[in-house]
Amino acid sequence: MKLPVFSSPLDMDNAYVALVRLSDYNAFISSDDQLSERLFEFNVRDYEGGVQVNKQIRETLGQKGDGIDFWWLNNGVTILAEKASQQYGALMLQSPVIVNGLQTSNEIYSHFNDQDDQESPDNRKVLVRVIQTDKDTIRDTIIKATNSQTRIKASSLRATEEIQRKIEDYLLIKSIYYDRRKNFYKNRGKPANQIISIDRLAQSVMSVLLHRPDFARARPGTIIKDDNEYNKMFTTQHKMELYVICAKLNFIVEKYLRDKRKTIDSIYSNNLKFHTMMVLAWQLLGKKSSNPKVISGIDQSSIDEKQVSKAFRWVRKEFNSAGPEDATAKDKNFAERLKKNWK
Repeated sequence: MKLPVFSSPLDMDNAYVALVRLSDYNAFISSDDQLSERLFEFNVRDYEGGVQVNKQIRETLGQKGDGIDFWWLNNGVTILAEKASQQYGALMLQSPVIVNGLQTSNEIYSHFNDQDDQESPDNRKVLVRVIQTDKDTIRDTIIKATNSQTRIKASSLRATEEIQRKIEDYLLIKSIYYDRRKNFYKNRGKPANQIISIDRLAQSVMSVLLHRPDFARARPGTIIKDDNEYNKMFTTQHKMELYVICAKLNFIVEKYLRDKRKTIDSIYSNNLKFHTMMVLAWQLLGKKSSNPKVISGIDQSSIDEKQVSKAFRWVRKEFNSAGPEDATAKDKNFAERLKKNWK
């Protein structure tokens, strides 16, 4: 792909830094008047709409003619390409992906899309960094580093990993929308009750596979940050069907608690979701199991409200006996109690 530059870019080993006219950048990121989504495949999150930072970018773009260039007020974008070279006032990029600057890119696209054709040309520029690499490890390191400079959840920094992309592709076949990139499916109008985030799937797998609903309840962020725990849950050694089962167990338990919210006290609905998922999996299997192949074989047609109700009522009874409070649900001893008493 060709990216015209305003002046000769700063050329370093395997990298370029350049100023690009906003209009040229807009042409680079769009095709047939649509944003080219493939360019943003490795971004850790999708467009976040009306958040404050986007409002500020929008306001800056709207201040044309005040003598202040756009790149003075914006951090710019980072592009990775398998190959990059200079050629006649442009950078020639092979297989480019934009890994940082998606919010800026969306606002630039919207700025030009909303413009009247009669408006005067916009000669302001955006700062663009281009890094040439064909190594996945270097790409992932750059993605994590450039996105760690702003407040982003640990799960978002896992979003570009191969296992996460494979899970997304497989779940999509099953009409489950894996929100690997935050807001991606919400922005495309997919049903909220069919969308599951990386964090929520991790909590579900932690509960169903590792039998640690207490961990899922108490420390959801730690699950993703801890490489040891993360690698137990997210690995290509597991059948992809495991993630389908865990997502569906999450959906049906959430639906049950949502539908019964008028009759179920919040102390139970807030604390027992993941414990209920664990016990529900045991019920469906007819035994306790932490074998991913066995769990992957759960008959999905047998997952219904009656089974959820049975699991929830039993967990609630044990919870009441152990002391119905937040600390109990977050205590490993309560999970061990469930494993000991369930037959």
